[in-house]
Amino acid sequence: MFTNSSAISTSGNYDARFDYAAQIVIDALILKGRPIVVLEDLYDTLGAHDRVAKTSVRWAVRHAKDSGKLLKTKVKGIYRTA
Repeated sequence: MFTNSSAISTSGNYDARFDYAAQIVIDALILKGRPIVVLEDLYDTLGAHDRVAKTSVRWAVRHAKDSGKLLKTKVKGIYRTA
């Protein structure tokens, strides 16, 4: 596994590698025409099994929502593609 201490925040609560990787996966799913993105699927795809990794994936979802790529639904953890 690649390790780079500069990718992990000083607080230890965020890993930029998972954020960037999740953004790439989200963009790829949108380009493939996927109508929804499921948070648990992102976790599984990226191997995000610990708290730090999952937090970082959620930040990627937040960035995608802020940029208008994803839209929230009534179901927690499921997002519509824009």
